Amino acid sequence: MKKKLLLLVIVSSLFALNDADSDGVIDSKDSCPNTPFMDLVTADGCTKKSLVSPHHYDIVVGANYTNSDYNTQNQSDIYSSSLQADYYYKNFSLQTSLSYFSSQNDSGMYDTYIGTSYKFQPMKNLSLRLGAGASLPTYTSSLNNNNTDYSTSLSMSYKIGDFTLSGSYRFTLINDDDINENNIIIKYQN
Repeated sequence: MKKKLLLLVIVSSLFALNDADSDGVIDSKDSCPNTPFMDLVTADGCTKKSLVSPHHYDIVVGANYTNSDYNTQNQSDIYSSSLQADYYYKNFSLQTSLSYFSSQNDSGMYDTYIGTSYKFQPMKNLSLRLGAGASLPTYTSSLNNNNTDYSTSLSMSYKIGDFTLSGSYRFTLINDDDINENNIIIKYQN
């Protein structure tokens, strides 16, 4: 019985339809071999519609622990957690991130960041990304000196063979206040 079953499997596999790109059209009738897996195809195997969406989402969750024991009087264990959400549509992206910290002396939210960027490619191997964002004052301070900060950025990447050179520049306009030794509120300088 086992031999008959094995023979049946071997014979049926010899007559099996061959569809290398798994699009549902056998290779002998496939006019467009190697169509992507997420494409709907016509009866002759050519792409009719792609099911890949131009919308992409990322959610990143993080945790961090820092111990600064360089001075035993000021030893501090800091625990922090973060949540970041990104949305991409073609060359456009939106990002938001927030985080929370806890230590022996204090706990609360860090500033919340909201930003956007646009990527363009002026040359074949060169990509540029322009960005702008704001850090919203969700960080709690005993001095209540936290205001909205604004930032702009420019980054580039240039591909040379198997290597990519990249660099970026970021400028942040800091609007926070501080109190000097005479209890006078002063603005931070950029």
